[in-house]
Amino acid sequence: MSGAPPGWVWLDSEVVANQYVELRLLVELSDYLDNSFLRISAVTNFVAYVNDELVGTGQFSDFPEQKTFSEFDVAGKLQPGENVLCILAHYCGVDTHSYLPGQPGIWFELAVGNDRFVSSDKCLMRLSSAYKQHGQTKISCQMGFVFEYDASRDDGWRTLEFIPGDDWRNAVKVCGLNTPVPRPLKQCVMQAPTPFDITAQGVLKREESEAGCTVAELMLTDYLSVRRGNKLFGLEQADRGPVSIPVEASAGADGFYLVIDMAREECGFITLELDTAAGTVVDVAVGEHLADLRVRASVDGKINYASRYITAGGRQSFSHCLNRYSGRYLQLHFTNISAPVTVIYAGLIPFEYPLNMAGRFSCPDSLSNRIYDVACRTLHLCIHEHYEDTPWREQALYANDSRNQALTGYYTFGEYDVPRVSFAMLAETFRQDGFQELCAPMKFDFSIPSFTLVWFMEVWDHLLYSGAVAASQKLLPAISSALEVYAANLVDDLLPCPQGIEYWQFYDWSYGLNGVETPPWKKDGLTGVRFDAPLNLYYINALRSAARIFEFCGDKVAAEKYQEQAKRTAVEVKHVFRDQETGLYRTFVGDLAIENHFAELTQSLAILTGVADQAEASLLQDRLICPENGMIATTLSQSLYKFEAILAGREQYAKEVFAGISRDWGSMLYAGATSFWETLQGQADFQYAGSLCHGWSAIPAYMFHRYILGVSPLEPGFTSFQASPMLSVMDSATGSIPTPYGPIAVSWSKFYVNFIKELLSAKT
Repeated sequence: MSGAPPGWVWLDSEVVANQYVELRLLVELSDYLDNSFLRISAVTNFVAYVNDELVGTGQFSDFPEQKTFSEFDVAGKLQPGENVLCILAHYCGVDTHSYLPGQPGIWFELAVGNDRFVSSDKCLMRLSSAYKQHGQTKISCQMGFVFEYDASRDDGWRTLEFIPGDDWRNAVKVCGLNTPVPRPLKQCVMQAPTPFDITAQGVLKREESEAGCTVAELMLTDYLSVRRGNKLFGLEQADRGPVSIPVEASAGADGFYLVIDMAREECGFITLELDTAAGTVVDVAVGEHLADLRVRASVDGKINYASRYITAGGRQSFSHCLNRYSGRYLQLHFTNISAPVTVIYAGLIPFEYPLNMAGRFSCPDSLSNRIYDVACRTLHLCIHEHYEDTPWREQALYANDSRNQALTGYYTFGEYDVPRVSFAMLAETFRQDGFQELCAPMKFDFSIPSFTLVWFMEVWDHLLYSGAVAASQKLLPAISSALEVYAANLVDDLLPCPQGIEYWQFYDWSYGLNGVETPPWKKDGLTGVRFDAPLNLYYINALRSAARIFEFCGDKVAAEKYQEQAKRTAVEVKHVFRDQETGLYRTFVGDLAIENHFAELTQSLAILTGVADQAEASLLQDRLICPENGMIATTLSQSLYKFEAILAGREQYAKEVFAGISRDWGSMLYAGATSFWETLQGQADFQYAGSLCHGWSAIPAYMFHRYILGVSPLEPGFTSFQASPMLSVMDSATGSIPTPYGPIAVSWSKFYVNFIKELLSAKT
């Protein structure tokens, strides 16, 4: 027991990247108390145990300057007398797209009634003997490291009976880390393990040498030869439940493999339960598809989705709770087999942010209903410590992606905390040039300028939907500072593209808009003076969003200033970018501009900003709805702007818009999707690294609520709102929209609408 406050501690040894450490503290209790909790923080991640029972995991993705702690109820795991608190901590130590290293450290406070047991030099620590220290490859440039765990080296250190040896030393104090504050979001929760359904099995031949190859590359290049279940397992039907493989089943081969179908896309922790001799090597890959007739464990050696587990002797269970993996399929390669192997279970323990399905939508069209359900599932999979683009490849927070996600989340989950925290995290990454880092938390000196401008829009969205003025007020300094930088760089009221390798001139995943196809852009960045219509149209939206925010926060002078600048920039955009001959808006003007580049995204933004007047907007809408319109098409990432531009002020094309949603999102469902993809090319895109679960593709759920049910806020927090359903798309629809003041229920039917019209006509 300690009366001193908790301090940050670590092991007294050389600090290197990808380090696993173990901590033990004996806790003597005179009585069992119900009001007991553990507060804990770690620089990268932690897994906490009390008396060898899992307490919790999941460090918030915070910044090194201000760490956060998580709190867990431990009353049911304590007992009168002696107890042991054990913590496994991982220090990544290198930058990722959602992590900044800082100093390594563990901080905790175990409160039992009035007693406190805290992190101090009384704790014992050591380097983990079971986890392979450093030297591992990264999963991807955006994520942390793969792991290798040797269960035969696990000496039971988490149990009360364990007696520490000479490799355990007293923890040392870590200076330079602030006292952590409570995490700003609810803790993610473990769910029931995924189904254990073997969908393929057989023997393998390993041709590649272990030297110089990652586990992922080995798994991708192993020769696989299928065997029927009754041949490999000795059973007539062996696709579910425990299976046992005798040694002779892989005679003449180097081992055997299993492919597990978890029934749908999941995100969580790799979990194994086995019974075998010590030393069997189990390589584990998680993936989203079987397009290669196996899990795609490696992509060009740059992305590695495979880790390694080495067995202990006998029955054993293992869960790696320090990294989330995502996919539908789990592939296991067993080698170095000296005894029969019984696979009792293999899969993921899903780790999910707790959400209520507060919104509802239903209509007579079963495809639309299914699209809605899968869109909600897709969004849920992309929420953990913040919004993330994809739980499979990156797990990173982007401003552009998170706006799509937040708009959908307001309607489907009534979720305001995740966007509030996500947008505040992005605000922490503003640089002196007025643009944000690519992701948050991140320090990479690399920015997508258009994404920063979208951030202003999503901050206004949050105020409008949540009514949380206080959250917006905290962001006012960041908003005004960035806008002042932009204003200082204007040329005739237009915002030029920033130059240099550290800027990615990205707008959409389509030709000319992705910023990577013309070699000078990719190699050296933009080196000449160029003006982009999308950037300036986003700038107009950013100014107008800022004006609305400042107005509701009580600063009408600033609001008027930003509105006036938006008007001046709008006039200049129309003057510079509108092509008189075609009536369309060019994408680029200036050096390295692609001539005669006309994009659907540019026309959509021109409509939504009001740069195109009513007559022009009507003509542009007529063009946008045509499949063969001669323009560069939008992709799923920016489809929201095209949909809303076509539907702006008119219902004429509503049926075509929603037919397009049914066609594109339905095509993914017909291909077997259980979550929606990054692009319509699916896994084959981005050199076969396209994700099959991407947050921005949840946008149809927003469209159903916003346009079919027709509800949208007019004042912050839905204190006033409009209900204007588009009746031309389907015969009826029902649902509800969560708001800060309770749900708005909607139900309409063409039959009743037409009946009322007839009654009114007859009365007239």
